[in-house]
Amino acid sequence: MARIEIESDVTGTVWKIEVEEGAQVAEGQTLIILESMKMEIPVVATDAGKVAEIMVDEEEPVSEGQVVVVIGQLVVIEPSAVGVFFSFIVFVFFVFLVFFL
Repeated sequence: MARIEIESDVTGTVWKIEVEEGAQVAEGQTLIILESMKMEIPVVATDAGKVAEIMVDEEEPVSEGQVVVVIGQLVVIEPSAVGVFFSFIVFVFFVFLVFFL
């Protein structure tokens, strides 16, 4: 499982945590809302996945670049062209055996 660290874009205070550990999140979904200079700044998921760890608490000060949430992302392995070609050759071989022998 790939580990994606979501960092704070600004120095501020955690105003609200929008998700819980274990929750499935979509790319672009708001995870945490920070308060900085009386403005609310959302911290959003850069990729879809499952929230593995929330590294901060509400009302906790954070620094720019600090990791605030860790998302676990499943790694999908695409079939390679060689594997697909080999499977096709094996299929053709068995079809030949069944119909011509």
